[in-house]
Amino acid sequence: MDFGHVAATITGLLILFMGGSIWIGGFFFFSDVSFGSILANIAWNNTNGSSMMALPFFIWMGEILFRSKISANLFKGLSPWMDNIPGRLVHVNILACTFFAAVSGSSAATTATVGKITVPELMKRKYDYDLAIGSLAGAGTLGFMIPPSMVMLV
Repeated sequence: MDFGHVAATITGLLILFMGGSIWIGGFFFFSDVSFGSILANIAWNNTNGSSMMALPFFIWMGEILFRSKISANLFKGLSPWMDNIPGRLVHVNILACTFFAAVSGSSAATTATVGKITVPELMKRKYDYDLAIGSLAGAGTLGFMIPPSMVMLV
């Protein structure tokens, strides 16, 4: 194995660990603690906590809104307000994500919930799928910026 393959492997592992928010590279190389115990400890600490309990409940709340047709009525109510804005109902994604992110604080819950509600409604009204998903992806990140953010809670 030559130096290029080793460097590419180490760089790939570094990107994988840092991109996955697992900062264990230094611990692995500079201590005698086993790799598996560090990884298990980090995984347990990141998923065990009362703040992570809120995430499934917000997704469940969005599912209730979707199944009860409240979301469709809300969409019908917002559509006349958006007629004068270029892009019209695509801005409903942004407004809905803003309001839901302010309530939930989670970008994942916001994107899943609002996407479940708005994408089918936009498809019924013959909007471009890529445009609908793009506005949802952009607006779904508002959960990080609007308090109470899940990131701040964790």
